[in-house]
Amino acid sequence: MYKGDQVLVEDTHIVQSGETLWSISETYLQKNTGGRRYIMEFMEGIKELNPWIKENNYTLHPGDKVRVNYWVKKAEDGQHGRH
Repeated sequence: MYKGDQVLVEDTHIVQSGETLWSISETYLQKNTGGRRYIMEFMEGIKELNPWIKENNYTLHPGDKVRVNYWVKKAEDGQHGRH
């Protein structure tokens, strides 16, 4: 895939009861249509964007705000796909 064929999406996820770093990664990995990524790689990206997660021993609480970035394929008209 060429660099110009994808768009970076920056999102903030509000943690819900029962969610984990793994489950959040699974959710957003499905939205990542701009290229193949693996779950462990995706989780590492979330950890890099949110250093406070490591400081909290990777414990998430309802209401926590987690920054997530993923890539989507650019549509023919120049717009990015639904997310």
